[in-house]
Amino acid sequence: SFHILFLCTYSKSLLFFSFLFFFFLLLSTAYYSIKDSRERVGQRLNQVAKRDRQPEEIQWTIVNSAAF
Repeated sequence: SFHILFLCTYSKSLLFFSFLFFFFLLLSTAYYSIKDSRERVGQRLNQVAKRDRQPEEIQWTIVNSAAF
């Protein structure tokens, strides 16, 4: 009976850890995709800013895109 109990708790913990791992994987993927899109938006804003703005306003654009 001890062996069955051990198997049951082991499978539960395994399930829990696999779920945890999957959750962290999902979270990191989402985080990096958001970060990547943010950087792309920032680069685009910088390109626009370099065309028709003063240098100090470009810095504000970077700050605003980071806040976004």
